[in-house]
Amino acid sequence: MQLNPIHEQFVELICAWGREHLREFPWRSSESPLEILVAEVLLQRTPAQRVEERFIQFRDRVLSVGASHLRDQTKREFRDLGLGKRIDWLLDSLQIIEKEYSGRVPDSVEDLLLLPGVGRYTANAVLCLAYGKPVPLVDANVIRILTRVFGLSVQKQSRPESEVVALAASLVPHDYARLYNLSMVDHGALICRKKPLCTQCPLVHLCDYYRRCRPADG
Repeated sequence: MQLNPIHEQFVELICAWGREHLREFPWRSSESPLEILVAEVLLQRTPAQRVEERFIQFRDRVLSVGASHLRDQTKREFRDLGLGKRIDWLLDSLQIIEKEYSGRVPDSVEDLLLLPGVGRYTANAVLCLAYGKPVPLVDANVIRILTRVFGLSVQKQSRPESEVVALAASLVPHDYARLYNLSMVDHGALICRKKPLCTQCPLVHLCDYYRRCRPADG
């Protein structure tokens, strides 16, 4: 689908920002679909900085040594982050992947959604970050950027359907989907926050929210 000039400029600017400012985490340097799946499940509703140590621990103690059967011990080690349910999901997923997919993380959204604890965002994250597929990552950060820049409205208490999701999907570039998606996530976390740092944002001349509100930098 051909993007209009404003959309093209938006994609170019957010990717240019990302090339300079993406955060570094151990799962982002990994090429293992299994490690990326583990990271994305651990990241659900937990800040990345708090997950980093536990991801390394899970990778080294469970994935590397094949200790997925040590459920009680593993859950005790992750109890401090309130990750008990997610650890159950991961351990169950590891068993399913081993038995039903010969140890390879599936690369279709349908199969990924069958894994415990995997929803659309997590599935798309694995497809994009592990397999390079041009699918969108639509979380609160991304929704906030798109609604602010393009003047879209999302009702509170409702799922971000239709216009926002369709726009998010249309913007993902096929050649550098990973860079684009990570740039969106990090820009929302670092710059286009609830209290935005507009003076540090390269998108202000495109942004409907900035034109209307011109919020003070915080």
